Amino acid sequence: MPFSESPADAFEACFRKIQTERMGDIPLLNPAIRVEAVGFQEWEGHWLGALVTPWFLSLVIVPRTGSPWPEELKADKKSPLAIAFPGATLPFQLREEEELGPYLACSLASPVREWPSHESLRNTALEALERIKRIPLAEASEDTENVQAPCDASRRQFLSGFYSA
Repeated sequence: MPFSESPADAFEACFRKIQTERMGDIPLLNPAIRVEAVGFQEWEGHWLGALVTPWFLSLVIVPRTGSPWPEELKADKKSPLAIAFPGATLPFQLREEEELGPYLACSLASPVREWPSHESLRNTALEALERIKRIPLAEASEDTENVQAPCDASRRQFLSGFYSA
């Protein structure tokens, strides 16, 4: 279901319910972390934000009211879709929850036991959102043939560029 306003509250309610009803006492959960949807803003006609939970950190793209959901997303739910941002190209997977409808998710970390506090994971989420929107700049050099594209990093390399517990 498309959202005309930020979907942050709906994501928080849905994932709190998932934590209570589906996750139970799974040892995978980090007790220092709570469910929070952070940094949601309009991006390319949709909503872009991050979802912090006691079991994962993901970037999410959510349909916005009035913007068509790409046909590629309706055809194949199993194959990841590479989304190119200025700062990175990341794989997103189509997900769906009854309360939310379809959305795209890119898992940045799971489990999240490495983070000592909710604030540290929340800051990582906000930094990830900022990092993907930055235009990657490289120092000019005479050897332009050996310059590596800055967005050819794995999700872990992407996160390790700024994460410190």
